[in-house]
Amino acid sequence: MNGKAVNIGVHTIAWVFFLSLPIFFFPHLLVRFEYSNCYIFNYLLLSGMLVVLFYFNYYVAVPNYYFKQKYAAFIGLHIAFIIGVFKGDSSSSTISSRFNFFGYSNAGYQWY
Repeated sequence: MNGKAVNIGVHTIAWVFFLSLPIFFFPHLLVRFEYSNCYIFNYLLLSGMLVVLFYFNYYVAVPNYYFKQKYAAFIGLHIAFIIGVFKGDSSSSTISSRFNFFGYSNAGYQWY
């Protein structure tokens, strides 16, 4: 096996481990996943966006903007990414309801 294939394999295993940690620490999520494919889709979409953001930072944003001291462009890219995430999610109307993924009610920390 060449080094590139090993590197991709290690990254894949690390991402799967890292992105499965919320399910290990919040086992009630599995119950929510059984009742609705919407939660699975949202979790996979959020996970995919985190992976894209990580590699975008690693290969593009940090070397081209941060290391070259173009801080305004660096911050602007991240603000645009955050706005894009919230504008692209048309399933909920308020920002507070978009953070309700882990089962907290808006009234307090009530587990479902």
